Amino acid sequence: LSFDFLLEEIAEVHAICIDENLHWGTSTFPRCFPLAGTQDTSQDANWLYRGTEQTYSINEVQHYVIRLSEFYHGEGFKYLALIQDNDSSDKTTGVSTYSKIEFHEMAQSCLKDENFEFIFDECTIESFAEKVKELMTATSGCVGDNVWVELLAFFDVNSKPQIEERIGALCTSGYDYVPFDSKTGNHFQFSNEFYDGGTIWNYELESNVDVNRIEIMNTKYANKVMGMPDVHNFKQCKLGAAMCCYVANRKSDNVGAYPEDNSDACYMD
Repeated sequence: LSFDFLLEEIAEVHAICIDENLHWGTSTFPRCFPLAGTQDTSQDANWLYRGTEQTYSINEVQHYVIRLSEFYHGEGFKYLALIQDNDSSDKTTGVSTYSKIEFHEMAQSCLKDENFEFIFDECTIESFAEKVKELMTATSGCVGDNVWVELLAFFDVNSKPQIEERIGALCTSGYDYVPFDSKTGNHFQFSNEFYDGGTIWNYELESNVDVNRIEIMNTKYANKVMGMPDVHNFKQCKLGAAMCCYVANRKSDNVGAYPEDNSDACYMD
């Protein structure tokens, strides 16, 4: 299944569903993929798949590809349902548009046995997809021009976010790259806590914290590309760039412990 989704005004639940009949009700497995919404759907696993990543942005068209065979089993699925639900308040809330809805017969990747290489000024998801599209046009075994459906088969994954992860890994491999967690010398959970403001690096005073790794990183890896943290705070960071900002210095005597100039840009508690 491939389609475009445009969200102009968010409601509680926006979802797309495949079903056998026209009756609403619980079933042995979910029928719907959530695309956006303000409602906590953690208790709705009986009808919403929890494993799909919501990548919506207001007033920005998002393209989706989903390998249905990984989620639906058996025959008889013949109905497509589009859900925009806002039943706890004003039911007219919500504006969304679905377009370019297509069902594809999944085939083997037409590029799987091809040998190819790409040269980029900058390796991004968009530039990689454009190169693949050009390759599909030049390859006799490729039918159609939906590059995301081809990449779904090529990488053998189930959704567009998984395709983007694979492309990101390929692009990263072309750089002299240092994973973020190697900078802290701690497990990835430390990075999650750090960016949520909850580690000893966030709230302890200068005299009580060993952060010598900062100096090590500065001298050893100053000329290398540093990876973005794999944390929820950066999941929608399309620019792939970040800045350091602090709301106060680390003076142990509280003298001059005022926010730095750049802390006006952001703050996380």
